Amino acid sequence: MLFSKRKKAKAYPQSTHKYELPIEFRNQVVHIWAQAIGYSEAAFVSQPASYYDEELQSIQQTHHVYNLIYRDLCEEYGVLSLPESDQARGPCQALRMFIQSAQTDRALDAIELSFRKMPLLQQILHSAGLVRTSIDAQEAIEKLNARFKEHAIGFRFEQGRIIRIDSEFLQAEAVEPALRLMQHEAFEGALEEFMLAHKHYRQGQNHYDDCLTNCGKSLESTLKTICD
Repeated sequence: MLFSKRKKAKAYPQSTHKYELPIEFRNQVVHIWAQAIGYSEAAFVSQPASYYDEELQSIQQTHHVYNLIYRDLCEEYGVLSLPESDQARGPCQALRMFIQSAQTDRALDAIELSFRKMPLLQQILHSAGLVRTSIDAQEAIEKLNARFKEHAIGFRFEQGRIIRIDSEFLQAEAVEPALRLMQHEAFEGALEEFMLAHKHYRQGQNHYDDCLTNCGKSLESTLKTICD
């Protein structure tokens, strides 16, 4: 089937995405966290060790996992605590408050970091045999991308990163095939430059020069690899 017929058959919308995160979407991310990581109650976490049973140990393990995400975000921002979560009683509630109130870019940071670490976090949770999650890491990613699409939000989680998309057509016909092809180890440098270009593009027009520079670098690296 030729290009024009493929385009008509798929009926991809053009420039129909928005780039802000509505509160409904943010709440849905919290629900995905709960399904894939669990939920820790601060009231349980504060109990002394003598009260611990299997359920409390499970909550402690979940608390530990949320704390890993929280600490990584604080380190990235160079702060000791996230200002959006000053009143939180623990890392689980802190991250929930953060994603509900943070600016879009920071909320996307929390989403990217948590879903990038999801396989490792689930491994930590399951290693002790105390925590049973209802969905695995891949299912969590699929649910996240489905929610992005449901709300017509122009972002998608691919290969451990949040990338911006401007149309379903461009995403399906250009971005995703390029990402798949560049998973080969020979294209590792080109992929890094490609994703850096996406990062600058997402940051807005003040970063378009950097975006184009890294696009050029990625193209050059790809051509060098193919020619070699």
